[in-house]
Amino acid sequence: MDKKIILKNLEKMQSEAKQRNFVQSVEFIVTFKGLDLKKPSSQIDIKVNLPYATGKEKVTSALFAKTKSFAEAVKGLFNEVIFDEEIPKIPKQQIAKLIEYDVLMAEAGPTMLSVGKHLGQHLAPKGKMPIMVEQSPEKIKEILAASSTTVKITNKHNKIVPMIQVVIGKENSNLENLADNILTAYNALLLALPQNRTNVRAIYVKKSMSQPVKFTEGI
Repeated sequence: MDKKIILKNLEKMQSEAKQRNFVQSVEFIVTFKGLDLKKPSSQIDIKVNLPYATGKEKVTSALFAKTKSFAEAVKGLFNEVIFDEEIPKIPKQQIAKLIEYDVLMAEAGPTMLSVGKHLGQHLAPKGKMPIMVEQSPEKIKEILAASSTTVKITNKHNKIVPMIQVVIGKENSNLENLADNILTAYNALLLALPQNRTNVRAIYVKKSMSQPVKFTEGI
């Protein structure tokens, strides 16, 4: 896809959308054709690192830890710290909360094994198995910073209308940055599709509360 075409449609979106009393997100939407969602090859579920942040105010995260001194050193970086001995006793409602976090991490060693044993059946199908980390606050900061530009592209939750819908920035973001994010997401999506561009029916951009702008060229 040509970046100029993306910019053209983003400019149209900006000019047509009504102003709201909050900063809207910008969404990139792709609808599909020729996909049988019963087949694993047609089920898209990938993470993509975008060149620019999407405008998410704060990455939410949780850490599974065994070493108390390590947990204390990084406590302020996480919304929640769960210790090794608590893992087998985590209730279902807390598991549901864990799945909603942007990033999960687990201290390398027995803690990671415990997460896999007791929570793997819940986290793995959602693509939420923790990132294994050493006792390095600096490395953890790097992972959290990178997560602000990471998006998940999936069609597993849209079985009636096969599509993906991804937030790629804010309406006050630089249009060039938004275009680069869209281009990166689109190229990654094409690689994940069984028949590449043949599976793409239509492409749209929209704001949270606006009508979609359909691409009429460049697919």
